[in-house]
Amino acid sequence: MLVEGESGTGKELVADAVQALSNRSGRPYVKLNTAAIPRDLLESELFGHERGAFTGAVQLKKGKFEVADGGTLFLDEIGEMPLDNQVKLLRVLQDGSFARVGGNQALKAEVRLVCATNRNLKEEVLAGRFRMDLYFRLNVVNIVVPPLRERREDIPLLARAFCERLNRRHQGTKELSEQVIQHLRRQDWPGNVRELENTLEKLYVLSPGRQVVIDPGAIEPEPTAGQRRDQGQRAAPPATAEDAIRALIGLPMDEVEKRLILATLAHCGGNKSKAARQLQIGLKTLYRKLVSYGMKVEGE
Repeated sequence: MLVEGESGTGKELVADAVQALSNRSGRPYVKLNTAAIPRDLLESELFGHERGAFTGAVQLKKGKFEVADGGTLFLDEIGEMPLDNQVKLLRVLQDGSFARVGGNQALKAEVRLVCATNRNLKEEVLAGRFRMDLYFRLNVVNIVVPPLRERREDIPLLARAFCERLNRRHQGTKELSEQVIQHLRRQDWPGNVRELENTLEKLYVLSPGRQVVIDPGAIEPEPTAGQRRDQGQRAAPPATAEDAIRALIGLPMDEVEKRLILATLAHCGGNKSKAARQLQIGLKTLYRKLVSYGMKVEGE
C-alpha cells in the first residue's frame, strides 16, 4: 500500500487507521522513518544484524521486518530511500526472504507493508531516483491524502479535536469560539494538519482565559486581494512587537521560552529543522523541549 500526500497531511494517521480497522489490528505494528536513519544503518534497521557484523554491533539485533512478522510495517518517507536499499526491499517483497547484515541464514517474514511519501514517485522514477519495479510493487493500493487547503470542511473538526486533546493533556476546559474557527478556515495551511495542530497548541497556551483566542502574530492574517496578486508580499502583523513583549511580562522564564519555541514552530509550518535553525539551537534540543511540553515528536 502506498500513501501519498504533502508533508503534514496525516499520512501516518491513514496507516494507523488501516492497522486499527484490519484483521491484523492485534498483531505487531512497527514504524520506521527511512529518512531519519543514516544510509549506512538503514539496512540494519530493516533486516537486523548479527553480532560482530560491523563496529558497534555487540549483539544480535532483529530488524523491523523480523519484528513485524505477521503484522504491519509502516515505512515513512519511502521516497528518500537510497537505490541500493530499494533493491534489497524489492527482494523481500518478491519472495518474503532476507538475511541479517553479516549473516547467511535466510529468514522469512510475512508482513503487510504500508509506505508513505510526500514526493511524486512517478517523477522520481522518471528521474532515476526510484526504481520502477519497486514503485509498481508498492502501488497496488494507492491512497492520496489531499492537502488541508482542499478540504477546509475538515478544519473545524480537526481544530476542536486538537483542543480537546490539549484539554486532556493540561487538565483544562478551554473552548474554540466560532470566530477562531472561521479564522482558521480562511488560512491556506502550507504545513497542513501538522501546522494546524501546532498553531492550535500555540493559541491554547497563549490564551489566559477559558476561551481560546487569536493571539496577535500567532497566525498570518488573511491577505488582501492586492497581496494575493503579489505572492512575494506578506501581510503586516496585526500588532507591534511591543504588544507581543508586553504579553510576556510577569511570566516565568520557562513559560516565555515555551511560548517562543511554539510560536517559532508554528511560524515555520511545523518544520522542526527550520525552527531549530531560527532558534539557533540543536534539533535534538528542540525535540527534547517539545517532548517536555507533552507534544508528539516525529521525524521530519
